Amino acid sequence: MRDLLDDDLVDEGGDLPAVGGTGLDGTAVDDHPRREGAVGDVGGLHFDLEGDPACEDFSDRLVSIRRKELLAIPVRLGVAGGEGKVDAILGALRGGYLNVLVTDSVAARKILDRAKTI
Repeated sequence: MRDLLDDDLVDEGGDLPAVGGTGLDGTAVDDHPRREGAVGDVGGLHFDLEGDPACEDFSDRLVSIRRKELLAIPVRLGVAGGEGKVDAILGALRGGYLNVLVTDSVAARKILDRAKTI
């Protein structure tokens, strides 16, 4: 169904919870995306500050859109703001997960400042 989309509205996630428990196949699940460098996710697709995929083995086990499918959507609108989302927004933009951003002035200024230092 995603191949029929012309645009997608996403909330870029910056709060990465720990995941634990037992998978459906009985294997232990002990993943924490941040441990593998993730700063955020879009639709369960985790990425690092440079926008490169992070924790792909974890993302591959989710029922979610695949990166290739997401990037094929012409308009990928992200809505996120606040100082706590700066790294996640920057990673999402660098990785192409978003190509349109709605944010607040605090996050916008911090994103520009952070992008200059890296």
